[in-house]
Amino acid sequence: VEKTQASWLEENMDGNYIYERDTAELIASQIGEDGMDYIYNFNTDFRQNVVDCAADLNKFVDDVLEYSGAEKVNLYAVSHGGQITSTYLNLYGQSDKDKLNNVVLTVPAIGGSSLPVDLFTEDDLEFDEEELLHFVEYANVIEPDLHWLVSGEWLGFIDGFITLIRAYLFDAIMYWGSLWDFVPSNEYGALRDLRLDPAQSARLIEKSDYFHNEVYPDMWSKLQDCIDCGINVYIIAG
Repeated sequence: VEKTQASWLEENMDGNYIYERDTAELIASQIGEDGMDYIYNFNTDFRQNVVDCAADLNKFVDDVLEYSGAEKVNLYAVSHGGQITSTYLNLYGQSDKDKLNNVVLTVPAIGGSSLPVDLFTEDDLEFDEEELLHFVEYANVIEPDLHWLVSGEWLGFIDGFITLIRAYLFDAIMYWGSLWDFVPSNEYGALRDLRLDPAQSARLIEKSDYFHNEVYPDMWSKLQDCIDCGINVYIIAG
């Protein structure tokens, strides 16, 4: 736990692995002097099933409380971290209610993404290069003055490159539980039957089925239960 503390990472790792650095610094400034001492960065194997990631987060919360001596934690999660944290709240929130104060989920991928659906079903993958550039600009707080790249250069080669390496992408990520948890539930069953062998991938299917059939359908009601038992849950989208 010590080596996930933002102040330790600042001192020993040049600030590497401080997630959402700008946000961490803003939160630290609100805490006051030595604010980075109060921020811990959760690590897990993002490839595994989200239920397993949530179990890791459950342990991490206990470890931070024990190490810091604090009574409660505040959780700040982004994107896939939001899916992990909402699953954690679903499975452990009510039993951990006395350990949790505020939980902020920013653009949480609770409902999954169309990205893995396209990967599993499309023969040719295409990028909207201008949209990709928009994402790079705003995700990295870059001034939007790079559009001459799109208008002045031919970037379509990216599509051909992605199509070319698609077979290798399959080998690399087909068996990531996190990717299957990203598939929207209304598309999951058909894609599972199309891409996964029932015998060879039995354990993966078991875990993914559990998330899609048992955890996800109750997600919103369980989040409300957490609010009702005193946890402040906030969702920020956009």
